[in-house]
Amino acid sequence: MNKKTLYTFLFCITSIVFTNAQIVQVGIVKELNSHGKPVAGVGISILTATDLQPVVSNSDGTFRLVFSEKKAGDQIFNIRIIKEGYEVVNTYDFKNGYTLSSRDTMRIIIASKNEIEKVRSRYYNIIYDYQAKEYKKNIDTLKKELDNQTITIEEYRNKVAKIETELQEANDRIEEYVNFFARINKDDLDSLSSNALVLLEQGKFEEAIAIFEQQNLISELKTKVKLRNQTNESIHIIIPKLQEEVNYRMLVMGHENINKVKDILENIVQSDTSNFQYLFDYALFLSSQKNMDEALKWSNRALFHAKTCENKSDVLQMIGHLYYQLNDFNLSKINLTNAIEEAEKLKEIDFDKYLTKVCFPINTLANIYLDQNDFTNAERLLLVNLEIRRLLVGKDSNNIKNYAIGLNNIAELYRKIYDINKDSLVFIKAINYYDEAILIRTSTNKINVFDNKSSLSTLYNNKGTLFLSAKILDSANYYFQKSYQILQYLISVNPKKYEEDIIYCIINLGVLNSNLKQYQDAQDYYAQGLTYCNQSLHENPQLFSILKAKILCNQGVLYRKMKQNDNARLSYLEAIEIYQNIEPNCSAALAEAYNNLSVLHYSQSQFDTAATYMKNARDLIECLMKKSPDTYKFKYAVYTYNIGYFYFKANDKKNAIPEYKKAKKLFEKLENQYPDKCKTYLKDIEEESSQLKKIKKTKEKK
Repeated sequence: MNKKTLYTFLFCITSIVFTNAQIVQVGIVKELNSHGKPVAGVGISILTATDLQPVVSNSDGTFRLVFSEKKAGDQIFNIRIIKEGYEVVNTYDFKNGYTLSSRDTMRIIIASKNEIEKVRSRYYNIIYDYQAKEYKKNIDTLKKELDNQTITIEEYRNKVAKIETELQEANDRIEEYVNFFARINKDDLDSLSSNALVLLEQGKFEEAIAIFEQQNLISELKTKVKLRNQTNESIHIIIPKLQEEVNYRMLVMGHENINKVKDILENIVQSDTSNFQYLFDYALFLSSQKNMDEALKWSNRALFHAKTCENKSDVLQMIGHLYYQLNDFNLSKINLTNAIEEAEKLKEIDFDKYLTKVCFPINTLANIYLDQNDFTNAERLLLVNLEIRRLLVGKDSNNIKNYAIGLNNIAELYRKIYDINKDSLVFIKAINYYDEAILIRTSTNKINVFDNKSSLSTLYNNKGTLFLSAKILDSANYYFQKSYQILQYLISVNPKKYEEDIIYCIINLGVLNSNLKQYQDAQDYYAQGLTYCNQSLHENPQLFSILKAKILCNQGVLYRKMKQNDNARLSYLEAIEIYQNIEPNCSAALAEAYNNLSVLHYSQSQFDTAATYMKNARDLIECLMKKSPDTYKFKYAVYTYNIGYFYFKANDKKNAIPEYKKAKKLFEKLENQYPDKCKTYLKDIEEESSQLKKIKKTKEKK
C-alpha cells in the first residue's frame, strides 16, 4: 500500500470513527467506603438514547459509553444503573443530567443494600441518643434555673415548650438524615468533612457544626460568585460543603440553626438561579418551615428550570401539596395531575423510578377527593397507590412502611363510607385493611421504633373509631385503650410530638364512655384533654384551640345526655367563640357547633332560637359549598329542612313554608344521589306543609 493510499485509508477510518462515535464517555464503578474497590457486573444504560448500547462494568470496574451522535458538552438524562442487591448512592450527580466529557471520568458509587441498612441503624441510634440527651440536659438546666428562681414559672413553661417543639421537629427528620449519612462515601471526604463526620459519630454535633462555621463558607461563596469567571471550579467545591453544613444544622435544629440554614440555601440558590436542584432544595426547605408563599415562588422557578420528567414530577408534586395545604383544591389537582403525567413518562425509561415518583402525587390527589367526599375517585386512586406500594415492597423490603401507610389510607376511606351507608361489606373491607397494616407494624422490626409505635397507635385508634361507628362498643374500647397505652409511653418520651395524637384518642374515649352512659369517665377524659390543650395553647394556638373547641362540643353533647342543659349551652357557646376567633368564615366545625346549639334549644322547645342558630350553621355550609359543592350540598339541604321544621314546630307558617319549598327543590335535585334519604325528607316536607295549610284553614273557619 503506497503512502497516498495509506493516508486515504486512515482518513476514511478516522472519518468513520468521528461520524459513528463522536464521544466515548469513560466511567468507573466503585463500592461505598471500600478504599476505592471496583465493582464488576454493573449495568449502565440510557433507554432514551438511540445512539448508545447498554454496557456492563468489567473486572476493574470500568466501562465505556460509546455515543454515535452526541458530542462533548451534551447532557444525558435518565441514566439507569443496576446491580442486584445494590443501590447507587451518588444519585445526586446524575439526578439533573450528566454532561458528557472525553476528559472526565463518570464515577458511580454503589453500596450493598444490607450494608446500608446496618449503617442506617447505627446512625439512627447516634442521632436519637444525641437528641434525647440534649433534651434532658436542657430541661435539667431549666429546672435548676427555676429552683434558683432565676426564671419565673411562666418563663420556664415557655422555654420548655420551645425545647419540646425543637425536639419534635428534629425527631421528625431523623429518617431523612439517617438516609443521608448512611450514603456518605468516606473515601471521597476531605479533611474538613471527614473530621466533621468523626465528631458526628461521637455524638458531638455542635463541634461538627463549628468545623464548618470556622471556614466562613458563605462569605467565601459570595466572594467566588463575584469573581465567577476565574473561580467557577472553586464555587462547585464550596457548595457541597455548605450543603453538608445544612444537614448537620438541621439535625441539631434550634432557631439559630434554622436561620443559618435559610441563609446558606438562599446564598446557594443566588449563586446559580438556573440550577434546578438549588431552587428545588430551597423551595423544599421553605415548605418545611410553612413559608407557603415563598415556597410557591421558588417552586415555580424550579419548575421553569426543570429539564427531566423526574425533576418536573418532583416539583409539581411539591406545588400540588402546597396548594393542598392552602385548601386550594383546584390548583392542587391541576399540579398533581401534571406531576402524575410527568412520572408516567418514566415508565419505559426506569420502571422502578416511575413507581417511586408516581405514588406521592396519586396519594395527595386521593386525599383531596377524600376531603371532598368523592369516594369513587378516592377509592380508585388509593387502590392504584396501594398496588404500586405493594410492587415497591417486592423490590425493596424497606418500602414496607409506605405500604402499611397505604393500607391505613384505604381502610380510612372505607371507614368514612361506612359512616354514611352502614354497609357491612364496606365494614369488612376496612377491618381487613386495618388488620393487614397492624400485622405489618407488629411483626416488622423497624429501625425507627417510635415511628412504628406511633403508627400502631394510629391504626388502633382508627379501628376503634370504626367499631364505635358500628356501635360495637366493647371492641371500640379495646382498640382505643391499646392506642392510649402506646401514646402514654410515647408522650413520656417526646411530649410535644405526640400530644395531638393522645388528645384525639382521649376525645374518642370520651365519646365512647358517653355512649356507654359512663358519664363520669367521659367527663374525666374530656377534662384530661382540656388540660393538655390549655398547657399547649401558647405554643400552637391554632391547633390546640381547635382541639379544645372540639372537646367542648363533645362535652356539650355529654351534658345534654346528663340533662345539664345550661352546662351544655355554655360548652357550645365557648366552642363557638373559639372557632369564631380562629376560623370565622367557611368553617365546617363552627357550622357543627351552631347545629348542636340549635338542636339543644329545639329540645327545650325554644324553636325560634333553634331556627336562628340553624341559619348560622347553614350560612357557613353555603360558604363551604362554593369551594366544594359535592361535599356539602346534602348537608345544606338538611339544614334548610331543619329551619323549616323548627318554624313548623313554632306554628310559624310565614317562615316555615319558604324554607320547606327551598328544601324540597334541593332534595329533588339530590334524589338520584341519595334516593332513600331524600324520599324520607320529601315525604316529611309534604306532610308538615299540609299540616300548616290545615292550621290556616281552621283559623279561617273560626
